[in-house]
Amino acid sequence: MFTNTRSVVEAIGHALRERNDIDVHHSSLSLEMRVEAEDRFHAGKTRAMICTSSMELGIDIGQIDHVVQFNSPRAVSHLIQGTGRAGHQLHATSKGTVLASSFDDCIESMVIVRKAMENEPENVRPHINAADVIANQIAALAVERGEIAIPKIEEIFSRSYCFADVGPIIHEVIAQMEKHFLIRIDDGMFITKSRSRRYLSLNLSMIADEKKNVIYDVVSRKPVGTLDESFVISWISSG
Repeated sequence: MFTNTRSVVEAIGHALRERNDIDVHHSSLSLEMRVEAEDRFHAGKTRAMICTSSMELGIDIGQIDHVVQFNSPRAVSHLIQGTGRAGHQLHATSKGTVLASSFDDCIESMVIVRKAMENEPENVRPHINAADVIANQIAALAVERGEIAIPKIEEIFSRSYCFADVGPIIHEVIAQMEKHFLIRIDDGMFITKSRSRRYLSLNLSMIADEKKNVIYDVVSRKPVGTLDESFVISWISSG
């Protein structure tokens, strides 16, 4: 059973806990807990898995007869990807059911199911000329080469589909980086500084970091999972 949020996974798992034949699976659980749940499901020791999209891709969990999507999947691609875990073999038919919880949810689900049946997933729309990505990659070029001519930077970016028509944005990003002393411009050359290396080492990924707090079982002392920094702060603030 796929749900859209970790909180719904835990709520359904809690409601069905007395069955003793289901597991929950989401990204806030520790790797050890997730692997144990996957192994039990693969071995047929549990009959069902309540999960988020953490189970959509790349995990061998054995034969699945039927997929349930609790609430609208919100996107055609999510429905196809999730339901595709059932009957995941050549010439087999994937079977799934969407459980809507409200009128609006039902209408949205009906549209998504129709589009999935007609093979009409959403178009992939990459971000074009993202300034934060430009800054990140310019810093990487500067650190790698020590110095690089600005026309060469423009040439490198122009070979990427997402930056083929980047235009003056590169110069605006370079000017802002120089203003913040991340780089130095000398006679048309983009020259690295120690702050460039520090910036790059702290921003290798474009995915924003969020501190996670580890939760331990008080008896076994085994890590159970993590709580996001924002959740902990909101919980403490609420008293």
